[in-house]
Amino acid sequence: MNGNFSNYKKGKLNVQQYNNDVSFGMKSEKTVLDILVKEYGDKIHKTADKYAKMDFYLMNDNDEIIRWFELKSRRVNFGKYPSLCFNKSKLDFAKKQKVPTTILFNCLDGLYKWEVNNNIKETNSDSGEYFLGDIANCNRNDKINEAVFVYNKYITAF
Repeated sequence: MNGNFSNYKKGKLNVQQYNNDVSFGMKSEKTVLDILVKEYGDKIHKTADKYAKMDFYLMNDNDEIIRWFELKSRRVNFGKYPSLCFNKSKLDFAKKQKVPTTILFNCLDGLYKWEVNNNIKETNSDSGEYFLGDIANCNRNDKINEAVFVYNKYITAF
């Protein structure tokens, strides 16, 4: 859920927690890549750049990108919270693309997806698919980032 960070003071980065999170994310990427390969074959690829805006991309027979995928790995079951979140910069990137983008949420109980399209609207009520708010990983003294919170009713099983 959207946190209240009015009293949050970013401290020194908790390197051990950061490394644990990176390791968890990398293992999740390998697991999900296997799932994507089963679904799409050899046309699915992991982005080579560690700092790429998205994690995976799908190509057609002409070697053109036809879909982007961003993976967010969560240490909770789907439905524990009323929404799942990701960094807003990912949505900003997706909305600029001429091809569809899928946000993947790898939860403890399965893989889920949300399809980004340019017709979706943000909202501060239940009438839209998502709302904006702030997030920070307090366990590792992370900085506060603007995030997209997607309501669970718009997220489906992969």
